[in-house]
Amino acid sequence: MLLYPSSTFTSAVSPAAKPVIMPFVVPPENFEGESIQMMCTLLSGDDPVMIYWLKDKISLTGNSEEGITLTHVNSRTSMLAIPHLGKQHSGNYTCMASNRAGQSNHSVSLNVLGTC
Repeated sequence: MLLYPSSTFTSAVSPAAKPVIMPFVVPPENFEGESIQMMCTLLSGDDPVMIYWLKDKISLTGNSEEGITLTHVNSRTSMLAIPHLGKQHSGNYTCMASNRAGQSNHSVSLNVLGTC
């Protein structure tokens, strides 16, 4: 039986990878009454990952008063949907993803114009 000193071997633990979000876009012009969807999909990053949405730096809950629906499609994709755009929906929308290694975000600006 061979015995090795404990200093001979080191355990290889790879560092955790922070989430990377696939960039998404919205049309430059959106009109009241139209609908829009934004998909936040992770390209990479270690699980578990938490994905959440902000509007103008304020966390969204997806409640009916906001007129916004948030759906976690799977552990790596979240969808924000606005079925009936209104001017109150104009603003900066940010998808945030975080895990033990760090966080990343991607933002888009939504401009809602009057009716077409």
